[in-house]
Amino acid sequence: MTVETVFSSRKLRIDYMKEGSEKVKSMTLTNLDKNANNDQVVQIVNGVKPLINGTVVAFYLTEVERGTTEA
Repeated sequence: MTVETVFSSRKLRIDYMKEGSEKVKSMTLTNLDKNANNDQVVQIVNGVKPLINGTVVAFYLTEVERGTTEA
């Protein structure tokens, strides 16, 4: 059974490479406030940098209007 929900939020995907690795990995933060401005998003990305022991390659901010959940 699939349940559809309206989230009206944002999600942030951060792509990064660990030090000494050539493989790109990613992490996703969901349910971010839709009213968050770009400076706040950049603060999140900058806060993650020291935790990944590597380099942030790119980040993507996506509007989430709908979501589906398997029940």
